Amino acid sequence: MRTGESLLRRQSAELSDDDCSTLHDHCGAGRQHLTAAATAALPDLLRLAASPGGARVTLVDLIGTLAQQARTVPPEAVDPGWPAAWERHRAEAEALLADPDRAVRYAALGLTPTPAKLLERWRAEEDATVRHRLLPTLTAAAAETAWEPEVVALLHGLLLDDDPVLRLAAVQAWAAIDPAAPARHVDLMADALADPANRPAIAVRGTEPGEDTTYAFEASVDHSLLLLLEQTDDPATATRFVIRLADGSGGAEDSVLRRCVLDQAWRLLVERRSAAPSLVPLAAARLADRDPTVRVRAAHLLAMLGTRSAPYADELAALLDDTGEDELLEGTIAEHARWALARIGDVRALPGLVESLYEPYRDQYVRGYVLGDPRRPEISDVLIPLRAHAPALLPSLRAALRHDMRNGEVGASLAGEFCRVLEAWGPAALPAGRTAAAGRHWPLPDRGRRAGGHG
Repeated sequence: MRTGESLLRRQSAELSDDDCSTLHDHCGAGRQHLTAAATAALPDLLRLAASPGGARVTLVDLIGTLAQQARTVPPEAVDPGWPAAWERHRAEAEALLADPDRAVRYAALGLTPTPAKLLERWRAEEDATVRHRLLPTLTAAAAETAWEPEVVALLHGLLLDDDPVLRLAAVQAWAAIDPAAPARHVDLMADALADPANRPAIAVRGTEPGEDTTYAFEASVDHSLLLLLEQTDDPATATRFVIRLADGSGGAEDSVLRRCVLDQAWRLLVERRSAAPSLVPLAAARLADRDPTVRVRAAHLLAMLGTRSAPYADELAALLDDTGEDELLEGTIAEHARWALARIGDVRALPGLVESLYEPYRDQYVRGYVLGDPRRPEISDVLIPLRAHAPALLPSLRAALRHDMRNGEVGASLAGEFCRVLEAWGPAALPAGRTAAAGRHWPLPDRGRRAGGHG
């Protein structure tokens, strides 16, 4: 096996992916300290990155990782020789900003160039994808130096550019210098993102050269809302952004923007509950959308909004047989519509509710989800508030307790969920509690009897 030292003496064209991985480990990239090995390797890494070969972008990324490490780990964890070595070789690193290969130029933006070099590159750069990444790199560097006024003047000029995607990028980048800038230009951001004609350019420019552009547009929308949420606790501006996006989504030929709008509405609701009144009609307007991935988000959002969604109970009830879904999210449209009706308190949710909640677990279903995504509710969260409807729900609940609860950990976990419901229901649940305790040997707390005898 080649060692890191021997690899550093080779040519870039001779390095494989495994070789680059070995160099990564040899230099200690990604650790909580910067080693003497990284300092010693820097000249050879820069030589390899500047010479012909397929590994150049990987090598530039490695150098960038080390440079960022030197800035972010505690000063005492940085090899004493690194700062002087970096200054000696800074010109070689910054020369990569003007490399003929745009992928190398793109990667070189991670080498912590000075604002002066970045401004110089901005004036010379013609590739839109490199410029798109160059702009936030420049504003971040300017925020730490005396170059801020010159960069702000540049941003002001870009807001007058004919290119709406460049104007959007300027506002997003401006947040590094002035966090209030996105709020001042919220309509500009929303209008640029809502226009379908801009979507291909947003996707391509927002993606590293050669990488998949599929989710780049959604990422830009996410980033815009995040900038607005970080700026203030007042949800009004972020709400305006989501509503303005929604206003531009009705005529879209595809569902990408409509889906994005509901994703952003969901995130806004999670972060700022006071935005709820404005989001109810926005979600309700998409319950009949032709795309099931939009309908499932709309039903889920109305479920989260609870009793505020009551004016749309009939529209939700019309979805109780809708089996559409989004394969990346949990639950069908019908499941989320039933949950929404349950939260409203509409009795149309009751038939089949327990079965709907239990069905995914029949075949040893194990939940796998990202906490930041919409998902099915917990069984107890749905049923506990429905104590007034316990007589109607108890037969189904008893059947669920009897049904194949010997499914190992899944069955035990479900039994615990149902028992929490029965305990919360109190005396109204005693018939089911006795059935469960007698049939399955799971002790069920009986508040009535502990308190001195009800039933």
